[in-house]
Amino acid sequence: MTSSRKTLTVAGIALLICFGAALSGGFYLFASSRGTTEPVREATEAFLRDLETGNLDSAYGKLCRETQANYPPDSFTAVVRAQANLASHRILGVTVNTVNGRRSGQVTAELNHANGFTDRRSILLVQQDDVWKVCGSPY
Repeated sequence: MTSSRKTLTVAGIALLICFGAALSGGFYLFASSRGTTEPVREATEAFLRDLETGNLDSAYGKLCRETQANYPPDSFTAVVRAQANLASHRILGVTVNTVNGRRSGQVTAELNHANGFTDRRSILLVQQDDVWKVCGSPY
């Protein structure tokens, strides 16, 4: 085998090893970020499904303490009923941040209302007692 062939063979093997390492690292990052965002997505899905089915008591229970303090159950019900019924939704994006030890999430969702109106909302969540809760403007 000539010197240049040996060099090409070694370079090819090194390239395959690097490609394999990059692929493994990318998969690990994807899997670990999905594990971080999935609970936020699931909490938002559950909240929006409650709104779609009219289960407002259950939706209210998915609000953070701060939002519940600002919106007693009757106020929350009035806010939801003042808007067109939510018919369906689609999650467009999920992010999770930790600032000063406090975890928060933000979900961008497309909301489709029964009257045909569609809007895009940013839904904020915080982690309270290891449970993700919708916080801020309730809906």
